[in-house]
Amino acid sequence: MSLKKIFVAILFAALISLNTCYAAETLAMTETDSEGWLLAISKDDSGDNFFVVYNYKTEQGALLPYEERLYNFYLNKSPIIFIMGVANSPRDVDQDLGKWSDDGLIHFLPVYSDFEYENGRVIPETYPTSCNGLSASHYQAIIKSPYHIKLATVFLTKMPELHAAVESKGITLP
Repeated sequence: MSLKKIFVAILFAALISLNTCYAAETLAMTETDSEGWLLAISKDDSGDNFFVVYNYKTEQGALLPYEERLYNFYLNKSPIIFIMGVANSPRDVDQDLGKWSDDGLIHFLPVYSDFEYENGRVIPETYPTSCNGLSASHYQAIIKSPYHIKLATVFLTKMPELHAAVESKGITLP
């Protein structure tokens, strides 16, 4: 199965669980790393863009709605705050963070992370934090799940590479 079809599959799985049916097209993606992780930007049939953090080996991942501030986060000062929609998130040490979809299939997990940008690389802090609910004045709860930490880390560290992929394809993003 092609990587493009995999992205469409995860988008459909996540969006179907939200009782939404979208068609999606992958616009650009990074190379996969040795663990199977990559970052992509996709567009649905209504023209909305999404970031897709995906592991092709485990067929798991997360979606983030496209925002220019997220796309360009590393060009600005630390910290960054974003919300990941994690499909089939494990009910584990982070289950009380963020908010769950009504059907319990999507975990909307806010992430707060400091980072440094050096020599073309994003270096995130080791343990990002979160909160109960979708926003807070302070994000003081440490994200403990290795899976959630990995999703956030992949999103942060692969963004410069995604920029290069978007630029190489001549794509203009809003």
